[in-house]
Amino acid sequence: MKPAQPKPHILRRRLLLILFGTTVGLVGAEAVLQILGVEVRTSRLDRDPVLGWRNRPGWRGPVFSINSRGFLGAEFAAQKPPGTARIVCLGDSCTAGDLLPSFDDTYPRQLEQMLTKAHPTRPVEVINAGVGGYSSYQGRLWLEREILRYEPDLVAIYFGWNDHWPARLAGSDKEASGSRSDRLRAWLSWCKLLQLGIKAYHAVRGTDLLPTTEGGAPGGERSGRPPRVSEEDYAANLRAMVRAIKARGGEAVLVTAPNYLELVPSDRRPIPQGFSGDAEVESLIELHWEYNDMARRVAHEEGACLVDLVTDFVHVPRPAALFWAPPNDFIHLSREGYWRLAHAIGTGPAMARAMQKAAARR
Repeated sequence: MKPAQPKPHILRRRLLLILFGTTVGLVGAEAVLQILGVEVRTSRLDRDPVLGWRNRPGWRGPVFSINSRGFLGAEFAAQKPPGTARIVCLGDSCTAGDLLPSFDDTYPRQLEQMLTKAHPTRPVEVINAGVGGYSSYQGRLWLEREILRYEPDLVAIYFGWNDHWPARLAGSDKEASGSRSDRLRAWLSWCKLLQLGIKAYHAVRGTDLLPTTEGGAPGGERSGRPPRVSEEDYAANLRAMVRAIKARGGEAVLVTAPNYLELVPSDRRPIPQGFSGDAEVESLIELHWEYNDMARRVAHEEGACLVDLVTDFVHVPRPAALFWAPPNDFIHLSREGYWRLAHAIGTGPAMARAMQKAAARR
């Protein structure tokens, strides 16, 4: 005799009870993790519904640390101390100093040491506002929403590479900002239970946790997607940042982003990993030059100080020494390359004016 099958309404009730119990269990587990403050994330970046991602406050690593305000390096007071020259270096991984073996090798840190030595009687703060993967659009939002409240006397703006990489799946940076996709990802990154699951998944597979930055990579122009930030929007972002800084009484410095590939004679130019051949390399060189040229134009039209690092590097006999790992990494600079950038900013006319204004506030 066959056992009696449960009636449909009883089966539905059991399924609802199982679903309810599972939900209560998950919510309870998440609540415990939140209350205990269990940290399961390893990335130094947090999702952000507007910026896409940002530095995670309080993160500590073997080389770099992030302060409570989301800036790399030491803590600083929200209100600028009297007489202090406060300098902000705003940019992407080239400013953050990704890949460098020491925080002292970053150009903001070298700039601070240089200024402290040159002006021993004047207090100087150099704030590293670099975030890996940032475009000029993200930098502009961060500057306008938060950075300007700290009253910087000078802001050095160093973007360009991430702007012309292919757009994210959600669209250009302008389109993705505040989108449903970015809001959802920001919420999911807050969920500790989900992050624990992701961490366990990668531990079982023996893979690394994926970074939270998105967008293209070297050689990615062939994807067919539009750039994260168009040339016109890149110029508009730089222009808006310069005007906002000047409106607060600060000095703005625009930096052109060097490219190792364009410093090598065409007949000896290497083909980095990820590129199909000379034509693709040449296309990237031309595109990157256009963005740098846009920065030059904005600096001229807005009366901002220009540090044309691209032109400066042309005159160096061994350009490979200025980059971290050429030819495959033709973007990030070495300690020597960053020293040249720090020196150009530290000895420029904009810095001289910023130091004079700071001294006058004593």
